Amino acid sequence: MVGAISPWNYPLLMAAWKIAPALAAGNTVVLKPAEQAPLSCLKLAELLRRSRRPARRLQRRERASAKTPARALALHPTTSRKITFTGSTEVGKLILQYAGQSNMKQVALECGGRTPQVFMADTEDLDRAVTAAYRGIYSNMGEVCNAGSRLRSSIARSGRNSSSASSRLGQDAFKPGDPLDPDT
Repeated sequence: MVGAISPWNYPLLMAAWKIAPALAAGNTVVLKPAEQAPLSCLKLAELLRRSRRPARRLQRRERASAKTPARALALHPTTSRKITFTGSTEVGKLILQYAGQSNMKQVALECGGRTPQVFMADTEDLDRAVTAAYRGIYSNMGEVCNAGSRLRSSIARSGRNSSSASSRLGQDAFKPGDPLDPDT
């Protein structure tokens, strides 16, 4: 059995990334979707039941905080193959501890991070690269585990004129504010 805990952002996509390989390998999956966004995962479970696949191969749990099912899934001896989690670093650390206290099951964690974006001196279209960088940082309101929030550049050291492109990062590419305001 594989325990899978999916996050609130991109709930269907993240759940599918977790459960599809496990089901394809013949495992039973206990899916715990985020309590803030469970509906797409519930619909996925319903569609799998309708597809006449073994209904018990995907089980879901709702209405519990992330720490409760994480502890239960990571400590439980029948979750013997793996537990996968996307969410906070705090809960990720707990899952590692729980897995170590039980049967040393495999653990796959995605606890966010600060993904670097590197501009090299031979970047052909620096304006396009900068646009991609700030979209990568701020897509989905910056609520992305791999948001490229660290920027590095070797362009300034190369002597190449990068002032126009690099100054764009400081401009108002996206205006913070009320998401219902048309000017935001």
